[in-house]
Amino acid sequence: MSKTLFANGDSFIFGDGLENPSKDVWVTKLSNKLNMDTVNLGESGGGNQRIMRTSTEWILDYFYYDPTYKTAKNLYVIIGWSNPDRIELRMNRSMFEQLALESHNDDLVKYRKELDDKLYTPIVPVISKRRDDEFHKYWVSNFYDRFGSLESTAHCIYHTQQLLETHGVDYDFCMSFDNFFDEMNSIDIWKYVNKDRFLDKSMWELTGTKGNHPAPKHQDMICDIFYERYKSK
Repeated sequence: MSKTLFANGDSFIFGDGLENPSKDVWVTKLSNKLNMDTVNLGESGGGNQRIMRTSTEWILDYFYYDPTYKTAKNLYVIIGWSNPDRIELRMNRSMFEQLALESHNDDLVKYRKELDDKLYTPIVPVISKRRDDEFHKYWVSNFYDRFGSLESTAHCIYHTQQLLETHGVDYDFCMSFDNFFDEMNSIDIWKYVNKDRFLDKSMWELTGTKGNHPAPKHQDMICDIFYERYKSK
């Protein structure tokens, strides 16, 4: 059976800014280099609650939906954790279309779980092109809490890590653009996270592209970083 590279995260995993994201993003380049099948659930604007939720469902399906041939040795997981301030809510489709940065990926549709005109919607309240509209102003004014965002993200990372390690899955974690590593020292559960599986620099820092999504040449750079990590184990 062929091996599978499963990746999840935000626009840095999806491939925003590329002419053909599904072909040109570093995730696809890496899977080709490793001769693996690709599953990419990256979504523009996606937050860490969404990343944990969809990764958990996909991984459990991988092992239990048809467990006769699915083994940990055939799976490699990379998760690019997003800005901790991002959240996920269920909203009316009209609000989803107004707020969500649409990622054109058919694999994402079932995880939005549209029911009674409501579906999971990524919300980017602080770092967002839409942060000056009334919804985001209201959210930041009444609900924004950096400590709470960091704590929620730490729990997402810890529980996802536990799922992967319990099943013996090879994995690596990274951060897309917001390097929250040092901030996490104030979060209790962070001391239980295995830092050895974490790149301690964001993709912005690794590629020198702060303020922009990685360009095609940077996709090759990121691909090579994870290729070397995988091969060195």
